[in-house]
Amino acid sequence: MDRMTELNKKLLSTSVTGWRIAVSTAALFILCSGSVAAFGYICFTMPKLQCHTSFFYLSVFWLSAEYVVIGYLYFYKNIPKFAREAIVLSIVIANFWLILFVFGLNECTV
Repeated sequence: MDRMTELNKKLLSTSVTGWRIAVSTAALFILCSGSVAAFGYICFTMPKLQCHTSFFYLSVFWLSAEYVVIGYLYFYKNIPKFAREAIVLSIVIANFWLILFVFGLNECTV
């Protein structure tokens, strides 16, 4: 029973050090910006993929939504540990799927 109480305290803890928040925020910004920037680079430098630029413009709006969520994680310290880690994991998985989507694009036939 003591282990469950201890686990509950850890998961609901809102104490996070400032340097950890800053490092994780910077890493998420680099990850998100890098994946969308790579997508833009591929769309605009490869002539056979320029028909997919509308997906790039949608990913820019998606990136701005991720920036809002990352900013929320940075400025608000009252988020429990389990929620903070779940949000970070969701952002990482979403960027992974974006990269898989980019690699799955076919050449334009027009």
